[in-house]
Amino acid sequence: MTAGAVAGILEHTVMYPVDSVKTRMQSLQPDPKAQYRSVFEALRKIVQTEGFCAGST
Repeated sequence: MTAGAVAGILEHTVMYPVDSVKTRMQSLQPDPKAQYRSVFEALRKIVQTEGFCAGST
């Protein structure tokens, strides 16, 4: 039971930021200024402009 809880926590911790970036990249796709080269670049820009906890609220 503990292993399942830890696995669930880790899955949400890792996948939530990636899913947030995916959603932003899809919704901003027609805008040429909003294009990111990679997921890591998008994460870096989001953290720089909005802060580390931007998507958690």
